Amino acid sequence: MSSESASVIGRFSDILRKYLRRLVPSAVKMSFYYDVGQNFERGEKSFTHLLLDSASYVYKVFSVSEGLLYKHYKMFAKDLIDLTSAIEDALSFTSLYMNLLVVFAMLLMVFLAWKP
Repeated sequence: MSSESASVIGRFSDILRKYLRRLVPSAVKMSFYYDVGQNFERGEKSFTHLLLDSASYVYKVFSVSEGLLYKHYKMFAKDLIDLTSAIEDALSFTSLYMNLLVVFAMLLMVFLAWKP
């Protein structure tokens, strides 16, 4: 782990411990110290490290799944663009074909009208 990421995790750990100290009253700290036989500081540090490790794991999983989701979305968008292009080509051909039929029908009507 680089020193920069270690200092960031250290700062997050300090912030979490500060908020944890605000949440847990002094009486609970004292009973925790006497009942369990360890000081509150060690439990506090292990709890904050557990929270930070869990958050780091969730971020890693999210970043991997986000990359896969983006990859599949990109493939879906490309396929959708290809489908739209194919539909436009088909409609263009159909429109051209219908225009040719209309022109042919008009020419046939003119030819039949002039024929005695």
